[in-house]
Amino acid sequence: MARASLADLLNTISTADATTPATDESPTRGVEADLESPGEPPAEDRIERRRPSEPAYLRFERKETRLRLDQLTALTEHARRLNKVKGTGRTRITENTLIRIAVDLLLADIDRADGATEERIRRSLEY
Repeated sequence: MARASLADLLNTISTADATTPATDESPTRGVEADLESPGEPPAEDRIERRRPSEPAYLRFERKETRLRLDQLTALTEHARRLNKVKGTGRTRITENTLIRIAVDLLLADIDRADGATEERIRRSLEY
């Protein structure tokens, strides 16, 4: 059997994409659904439409951030500690879980935030 060239393989894929209608089962559907466009419903509405059989992490929107090494290390240590004390059979606590909690706590007090730099904003939120 002769080996197919890359051009032949790409042509096969693009031909299949052109003839296959996009459905909710399509692997690219999730990517397209996560993109904001003027005609789409808000992210909150899209989250509610997701199937209950999907993993829990798919209920959340993806947002990438940069953390300092000390922050990442502390998040990892605390997630491990909390997982040890929570017992088995419950949802795993991850670094992302702790980040979501931190964001919720920040947003609860965001009206107190003041300053033009990260350090000044942090100080304005200290108790």
